[in-house]
Amino acid sequence: MKTDPFSAEIIQGFFEGQLSEKQHQEILTWLSSLTEQQQQEFMEKHQNFLESTPMDPLTGELPGFQVIEKEILRSGKNRQKFRLWSLSAAAVLLLCSGLWFLSNTGKQSPVVLVVRQAGAQVRMLHIRNEQAQIQHVVLPDSSTVNLYPGASLEYPENFHPAKRELKLSGKAFFKVRHQVHRPFSVKTAAITTVVLGTSFWIDAPLNLGTVSVKVKTGKVGVVHRQQTLFLLPLDQATFNPVKGTLLSVKRAVVKPVKAIGQPLSEALVFNGTPLEQVVKVLNESFKQHIVLQENVNAQFPISLNTRGKTLKEILEEIKSQTPVKYEITRHQINISKQE
Repeated sequence: MKTDPFSAEIIQGFFEGQLSEKQHQEILTWLSSLTEQQQQEFMEKHQNFLESTPMDPLTGELPGFQVIEKEILRSGKNRQKFRLWSLSAAAVLLLCSGLWFLSNTGKQSPVVLVVRQAGAQVRMLHIRNEQAQIQHVVLPDSSTVNLYPGASLEYPENFHPAKRELKLSGKAFFKVRHQVHRPFSVKTAAITTVVLGTSFWIDAPLNLGTVSVKVKTGKVGVVHRQQTLFLLPLDQATFNPVKGTLLSVKRAVVKPVKAIGQPLSEALVFNGTPLEQVVKVLNESFKQHIVLQENVNAQFPISLNTRGKTLKEILEEIKSQTPVKYEITRHQINISKQE
């Protein structure tokens, strides 16, 4: 087997599921560099460990999860409104131990982990985005994840009939398929975010720094111990894992989109300017809320002069230069990829 760069204590901790997130990631990266034969040898080594170690039964449930789930599902009238709950990591510990082995070891191929939960083996998929661009992942329930560079995601090959659980390190955008009787939870090293069906960002730095949750759609509840804060679209909550406190909630002031038929008094000139920068300037100049969706290339170069043009005319010109479309809603203007 390839020379083991880790001590026997570290490997033992990996087998027992006792490593930190950073150590766990380091071993997975090392394992993905092994040949198929070397992976098989590691698998056999782990198999021997399992056979010699008594296994405690595991429930697979998150502490406090049933309480949160009950609150989410409490009222048929309100359960469409309250979509996402966030718990502090101090109350969350996913216990599992089992056999770890690899397949499909291409750079972007998932690492397959077989873990034992409640006496049964469960196939887990581990994906780490080592590319420079966002990686699109489709989950077993057809929910989607945009995994940012350097981020990693772990989830079962098939979700449990009563719950959908994932583990995230780094930044990702989730668009969750609504299933009222099967909550969707994402665990990071600092918090666990629970939803029924909505879209949101989680930014959980690998260095265990401040974690943030930002909501795109749906009404969100962020729970820490006895404190509950509710978020609307575009609101953001930040959690400090070191202090174990919810630091702040930035409340977005959402106003109706104003009339966009009046040109600016002063002209703006863009010459090969990235689309995201153009949108930022237009927001400031027209006092509007224009949002670039996740599927849009924010670096598209835009060249135009706004002299004598209304915002709608400017949007039409942007549309003619890039493969995008726009939609004007009551509270914002959405720019998305043209299908």
